[in-house]
Amino acid sequence: MKSKWFVAVCLLCCELTILLILIPGDWTKKQIIKESQYITRTLGEDTHAWIKNKADYFYKKTILDSGLYDETLRVLIPSAEERRKSRGMENMGSDWFKWIGGRVDALAQSIYQFYARVALVMVWLPYMAILFVPAIFDGYMTWLVKRSNFDYASPVLHRYAARAIGLIPVLGLALFLAPMAIDSLIVPMGMMLMCVMLGLAFGNVQKRI
Repeated sequence: MKSKWFVAVCLLCCELTILLILIPGDWTKKQIIKESQYITRTLGEDTHAWIKNKADYFYKKTILDSGLYDETLRVLIPSAEERRKSRGMENMGSDWFKWIGGRVDALAQSIYQFYARVALVMVWLPYMAILFVPAIFDGYMTWLVKRSNFDYASPVLHRYAARAIGLIPVLGLALFLAPMAIDSLIVPMGMMLMCVMLGLAFGNVQKRI
């Protein structure tokens, strides 16, 4: 369990490092546009508009209205007035500060992309409930049948299903933070896989005598 979370943290740190250092400033914007096209193609214009409005709302409340974006730029990049006060050094580090500004913009765009993906999950959550309840019920009924007729409850299936249940959210978070366009169908596919694993885990719980 500890090694799994260690790998997850390392993966997230690598993604953040790539985002802050290597990703070009306009890359994330292009990926957001591409991902929007995927959503429109799969779920339609109305759903895409709802997701965009939600992402705009989350982004505005947490990044813009909170002053986080402006304050970050203020701390990292000197203002025009501060440059004028630095006589003889007005243009010192201009390329560096331009690069820093591009990194801040890239990070802000990635946060917006993350919010859009959160909104996409919100779209699919009602269907998750429809899948989740029958999967748990089927697993529980399978376990009852195995307990009553002495059928074999596989500890191997239970163990690997339980591991998959813990791994799927970690991989989902890593994918949500990835600075690349993802197909909107990945979300329901991940949810369906989670439901299957839940059914297997419940259906193979070890019987008690």
